[in-house]
Amino acid sequence: FVLSSGIPPSQTAAGKEMIEHLSKLRLKAVERTRSYFLNVMKQLRRPKTHIRMIQTHALLKYEYLVDFLLVSSPTIHIEIRDVYVESMSKTLH
Repeated sequence: FVLSSGIPPSQTAAGKEMIEHLSKLRLKAVERTRSYFLNVMKQLRRPKTHIRMIQTHALLKYEYLVDFLLVSSPTIHIEIRDVYVESMSKTLH
């Protein structure tokens, strides 16, 4: 997207300011998403938990957040994946 004056929006003063705001918002969204998934993993580790319900209603319902983490913060995505694998291995075995 290029303005009529030939300057890309990201190169304008307002564009640079918006990039900073969007970056802060992305970090906040990553933080909240991480917190959400870690809380779900805690639920999976509880005894006598209906795992399928949690997987369906808490994980599959928000699978797009996993994609968001993969793009926005690959290290957090790996952390969540590893915690999930560990939780399931302890739960199922």
